[in-house]
Amino acid sequence: MHYGLLAHAAGITSAQIEAAFEAAGPTLHADGQTLRADKAAVDSCIIAGGTAGCSTQIAAYTAAKSALTQEQLSIWQGLFAKAPNANAAVSLKSNLDNLNTQKHNLIKQVFSSAKDSDSTSSQTSPE
Repeated sequence: MHYGLLAHAAGITSAQIEAAFEAAGPTLHADGQTLRADKAAVDSCIIAGGTAGCSTQIAAYTAAKSALTQEQLSIWQGLFAKAPNANAAVSLKSNLDNLNTQKHNLIKQVFSSAKDSDSTSSQTSPE
């Protein structure tokens, strides 16, 4: 989700966002380093095609990814908890969700139309 956009709609400033992430900097940095190391290990294991499997590396990678995501989302949660205009962010998110649904419906419509026209044209025989 576009938390930055929604944060600005809620009245949270860029300075507040930066300060929140800087305060968590050491934790985020450590989580990021762990994630990169675990990703390299899982990539190496998978690419090598070892017969022993990569379950240990996969578990470490998913745990590291989860830890980083949890830390980031906790920061955003703290920011939104103090937002001066949270209703504006809720409204913006609702509008963006509706637009996204419309976009997906239009794309689905276009591809189903194209599929129908392809099947119709392939069924007609050339003269």
